[in-house]
Amino acid sequence: MLNATTSIKHQAIQSVAYGAGLHAGEVSRLKVRDIDSERMLLRGECGKGGRDRNAVLAHDLLVLLREWWKIGRKEGPEERIMFDHDYGLEIRQ
Repeated sequence: MLNATTSIKHQAIQSVAYGAGLHAGEVSRLKVRDIDSERMLLRGECGKGGRDRNAVLAHDLLVLLREWWKIGRKEGPEERIMFDHDYGLEIRQ
């Protein structure tokens, strides 16, 4: 399924959901500050039951997220959502 898309954004979204095990709502709320590359963790906010949780961040996923960030980012604060729907895809919960 990851190879079915040529969009790096879509690959990153699918990889976060599948590779880190985050739910669609958690992926849609993922912010830059939720990526902890030192401890190799992703922070999922308001997951199942309204709880926050940490998920393991694989090195390959970190590389892919960095590639997406170089292409898709806009200037803005650290609060920016990684997969903003301004780029043509809105993630629905």
